[in-house]
This record gives sequence, C-alpha cells and structure tokens, in this order.
Amino acid sequence: MKLFRYVIYYLLFTKNMFIIFDFDDVLFNTAKFKKDFLNLFKEKFNMTEEEFEKSYIEARKRNGISNYVFEHHLEILNSQFGLNEKDIKKELKLFGKDLSKYVFIDVEKKLKILKESGHVLFIVTFGSKFIQQMKIDGSGLNYLFRDIMITDTNKGEMVTRLFKKYKIQSERDFKKTIFIDDRISHLQNINDLYPEITSIVMIRPEGRYTKITSKDKDFNNYFHLSSIDELDRYIN
Repeated sequence: MKLFRYVIYYLLFTKNMFIIFDFDDVLFNTAKFKKDFLNLFKEKFNMTEEEFEKSYIEARKRNGISNYVFEHHLEILNSQFGLNEKDIKKELKLFGKDLSKYVFIDVEKKLKILKESGHVLFIVTFGSKFIQQMKIDGSGLNYLFRDIMITDTNKGEMVTRLFKKYKIQSERDFKKTIFIDDRISHLQNINDLYPEITSIVMIRPEGRYTKITSKDKDFNNYFHLSSIDELDRYIN
C-alpha cells in the first residue's frame, strides 16, 4: 500500500516545478507604467516632468542605497510641492484599478498553462510595498500565484522565507525550482544561497535594464529568455 501511494505521488507531483517570477520587466511593462505614472502627476497635480523626475530620484536615496520608497516620495511631494497624501492616494487608487494593459502580452496565457499543468507559481518582487502591491493587484494576475512576496531589502531573505513557508527544503526541491529575474545582482543573491536552483535572466526588448544586463560580465553564466513562451525549454 505504501509503495502504491509512493508511485501515485511520483507520477502526479515529481514533475511539477516551483517557478518564482520577478514582477517588473518580467511580467509587467514597468517602463510604460512609469511613463503614465509621471503623466498622472503632470495632469492631476500640475507637476512638470523635471519636477517629478527630481522628486522621484530624491525618493530613491535612502541610507546611501538607490531604492525607491513611496512613503519617502509622499513626504517630498508634500514638503516641496504642497501635495496632500490623501489626494495622491485617491488618484492612485483610481489609476491602479485596472493595470492589465501593462502586462506583457505573452504572460497571462502562458502562466495559466503552467498552473493548469501543475506547476506552482510564485512572485518575489523588489520595490516599495504600496506601489508594488498596487501594480500586482491592478495587473489581474494574482489568481495565478500560490503566493506573492514583496521586499524592499533582500530577495534572498524573502526566498528563504518562502521556502520555509512551503516546506521547499530538500536538494531535490531546489533542483525543481526556477527563478526568473531581469537583474543579475538579484540572481546572484539567490544563487549564493541556493546554487541548485535554475536561474534565468529575462531580457525583454522593453525592459529598463536589458542593455545593462546583457553587457554584464556575468550575463553568460545564466540561461536567458526574451519572453515567457521560451520557458518550456527549462521545465523538467
């Protein structure tokens, strides 16, 4: 009886992969989103492009690290331009209600196929929690993922937390795991902790970091994709 259960388990589950996706520039056209995000402030709050870009760059500076923090941006917009946090969040709520047009065209159909095939899908994304959550919720992709994790510090720590939560602990589990990101530094962070994982760098033509990433000295150390449809070659 135990042998029978093991055979059934093997046939049903051992070919299933754990696939972890970054969000920005992998599933979501963030460059296009950012352009419209800027236009929102120009149209609703009469900001110039130069004013917005200056405030955005300033909001990225924190403890010597370049990392956009929305809450910091709100403080800058209030102190320098007199914009009210409540008014900004109200406009963003309307803007973020439906962001499906920023989802890359190859994404939803392919993710549905992967999920229906039994693969377990996750998002681990880096960014300011309020904005990342707004983009993910507005994308309409939530239903395809077992879990979604957002961090503004270290992706490796977040992946470790995800593995513990879902009991992905063995070498065999790690060998069945794929991690897809558009940033070499994030892939290296994960690989340092879990070298058994298959790491893939996404280099979409629309990606904000594609040119920098493709010229990185470590680029050829990784598999790479230019669309989600190409993922099949790395599964199983």
